[in-house]
Amino acid sequence: MANRLSNQEKKVLSFWGIGLIVFIVIIMIINYFFPIKNLIYQLSNHEGNKNTKYRLVDDYTRYSTVSGAIEKFYSFINMKDYDSAIKILDEEYVKEKNVNKNNISSFIFINDKFLSYKPDKMYTRDTKGKVLYYVSGRVVSANTSEEYVTEYLKVCLDGETFHFSITPISEETFKEVANG
Repeated sequence: MANRLSNQEKKVLSFWGIGLIVFIVIIMIINYFFPIKNLIYQLSNHEGNKNTKYRLVDDYTRYSTVSGAIEKFYSFINMKDYDSAIKILDEEYVKEKNVNKNNISSFIFINDKFLSYKPDKMYTRDTKGKVLYYVSGRVVSANTSEEYVTEYLKVCLDGETFHFSITPISEETFKEVANG
C-alpha cells in the first residue's frame, strides 16, 4: 500500500520547492553581478591588511613571465647591447643614477661569461594598472651553472601598455617586502 500525500502536505512541499528554486536563482543572479571569487579576492587583498600587501608568487605562469622578462634583460647584457638593456631599466632609475652604457656594470653584474638569472623567491603587489614583482635570484653562468652573485630586482609589468621595466633593489628592500 502506497502512502498518499494529503493536499496540505503537497502544498507545503510545493512551497518549499518553489522557495528553494527562487533562492538558487537569487544566488545565481548575485554571483553573476558580484562574482564570489572576485569578492573573496578583494577581501583577502584589502589594502588595510598588512599581511597581504605583498604576496609570495606561487602561480607558475606569473613566475615564468617575470623570469622571462629578466632573461630578456640578461640576453641584452650577454650580447653587450647595453643600450637595449638600459631601455629595459626603469626610466626614473636610469635618470636618478645616471646609468649609461659605460657605467651599467656598476649597477648590474656583468662579466665575459654567458649569464643567466635563476629566481629564488618572488613577491608581488598590485598597484594602479601595474603589477610589481620583487625578485631575489642568483646570477649564474648559463654554461656551467657557476653562481656569481645574488641580485635583487623589482620588475614592473604595465597592464595598460604591455611593457615591463626592471629596477635593481637592495637586499634590505627585498627583506622589507618579504616581511610584509
